[in-house]
Amino acid sequence: MPDLKDAAPSSFFLPRLPRAVLWSLGGTALVFAVLWMELINQLKAEWSLNPQYSYGWTVPLLAVFLLWKRWERRPSPAPPRSQRGPIAIVALAALCFFPLRFVAEANPDWRLISWSLAFAIASISLCSVFLAGGWPWLRHFAFPILFFLVAVPWPAQFEQALVQTLMQWQTAMNVAMLNAGGVSATQHGNVIEVSTGLIGIEEACSGVRSLQATFMISLFLGELYEFSVPRRVILIIAGAVLAFLCNLVRTALLVWVGAKSGAKGIENWHDPAGWIILFVCVFGLWLLSLR
Repeated sequence: MPDLKDAAPSSFFLPRLPRAVLWSLGGTALVFAVLWMELINQLKAEWSLNPQYSYGWTVPLLAVFLLWKRWERRPSPAPPRSQRGPIAIVALAALCFFPLRFVAEANPDWRLISWSLAFAIASISLCSVFLAGGWPWLRHFAFPILFFLVAVPWPAQFEQALVQTLMQWQTAMNVAMLNAGGVSATQHGNVIEVSTGLIGIEEACSGVRSLQATFMISLFLGELYEFSVPRRVILIIAGAVLAFLCNLVRTALLVWVGAKSGAKGIENWHDPAGWIILFVCVFGLWLLSLR
């Protein structure tokens, strides 16, 4: 039996453990904090400069909150008998981390490097959890760890293809609604021609920003309310549909104002409409999760 004379007081999070063990746990937590802070340092420029990923600043806090909730109801650990495989993965990921970090310093906006760093750090974290508690802990803590990946910018080619598709859909639907409302409108690619001039559906109006934010919120709410996998999938799909419809209402409002008042009217309504629709989208998704 270990000597508990020098043990630290017990707490809700940790049982009564020797101070040496607590120091070891604290050192391990510090190492992981440094690793994840390195990833945050890599992504902070994208989160700060690209409004599309500004929600990324909230993801680390939400991930820590979900990890804390899972820790409260963690299962009994069952460390694996063989540790060679996980240790080998940790060693390989650690070896990849250092050259990736140097390349990222010279190419901070290279998304492939960001994803590589994220996968390396997530692999180290997941394997460490597996070594500590086996399959019960890996299954239990995998979601909060992998949840952080929603803050990593999407691959550029996939993102651009999605943006172009959304812009085409938004433009076509707005032209149809204008003509149905008695306003003559013609589509030229992503541009709508009306009597007051040309109105362009740009990337900011494509709805991809709302789609990404809603995807993150759907995953968070599904975990927060401990939904089953089918319900989480339904919530994600419903969030995507809601984000698209809300953005369609926003662009329809701006195009209608532009058709009546010109570019000046669009400038006055652009930001307020964006914030209102985003609030409606998030609030609607939360109400749906409560149902």
